[in-house]
Amino acid sequence: DAKKEVPSLLFEVTYNEKGEECVRKWIRGKFLGKGGFAEVYDVTNAETGEHFAGKVIAKSSLVKKKAKDKLRMEIRVHKSLSHKNIVKFISFFEVTDFYVIILELCANKS
Repeated sequence: DAKKEVPSLLFEVTYNEKGEECVRKWIRGKFLGKGGFAEVYDVTNAETGEHFAGKVIAKSSLVKKKAKDKLRMEIRVHKSLSHKNIVKFISFFEVTDFYVIILELCANKS
């Protein structure tokens, strides 16, 4: 099974309170680092030009229920936190082959 490449343009689809589809475009920039399951990229909000960290997890790397549960828990916990010393959670969405977590981009890129 060949490794899929992270698309250079990521589309986040959400729905507003009226039920209308809203699409946010993220432009994948340079590779920042790699963790256990994820690769992290500098991603730019195409509309605002703001930079964030995009944590990209291949769906194929989360085949076991335990791994999927761990990702769900990470998202749930991260969404609930708000502290100046903790990287801010911005968004979570999925595209065809990947899950994407958008986080605050730290000054030192860590």
